Amino acid sequence: MRKLTSEEVLSALKDMQRASGMDATDVFAYIKELESKASRLEEELRKLRRSASRKPASGSPMNSRLMDALRE
Repeated sequence: MRKLTSEEVLSALKDMQRASGMDATDVFAYIKELESKASRLEEELRKLRRSASRKPASGSPMNSRLMDALRE
């Protein structure tokens, strides 16, 4: 089963809305809000991953002592 795009889901939902005669404008607004939130979270996750990959891994105090000894 392939993953549907948001456009395909919205189109199917509009078709169901027309067939049932119900008003689903609040559902469409909620879906758009969720898509916006998902996009923001994905961007924030990318930024956090990038910043985490740039930071050096913190070592134990023993590692610091070893590095100090090696520098001398």
